[in-house]
Amino acid sequence: MIDVCVDNMTIQYLKEDVGHFRNVCQHTNMGLLENVLKRLKERTDELIRSTEQTEGGEEKLKQLLSGAGDSQQQGVSAFLSGDLAELNPDELILMANCSFELIEVKQDLMLKVSFFIDVCKIILDTLR
Repeated sequence: MIDVCVDNMTIQYLKEDVGHFRNVCQHTNMGLLENVLKRLKERTDELIRSTEQTEGGEEKLKQLLSGAGDSQQQGVSAFLSGDLAELNPDELILMANCSFELIEVKQDLMLKVSFFIDVCKIILDTLR
C-alpha cells in the first residue's frame, strides 16, 4: 500500500496507513515498522533523485528551494503557492505572458518537494 501511495503521491492515505501499521506493530515487532519507514524514505528519496537526474533538474530544484531565479520564475512560484498577495500588478501582467511549460515544470517540482517534506513529517510523527 505504501508503494501505491508513493507512486500516486497521496499523502492522506499514506498517513493513515503508517499510523495504523504503527499501532499494529507497536507491541509486537518494531523492527518491521523500522523496515517499512526505511522503505518509505527510500521511495521518496528516489522521487527527488529522479527529478535531479533529468536535464537541468538539479538546477531547477535548487532554484525552487532557494527562491532564486528571475522575476518571471518568482511570479510563477507565488502564483503556484497560492499567495496572490505577493503578486503586484506588474507580476500579474508578466504571468499573463508566461509560458505554460514553465508553470507545468514548476508545478511538478513543487508537488514532488511538498510530498517529500510531508513524508518526512509523517516519519517524524510516527517515531515520536
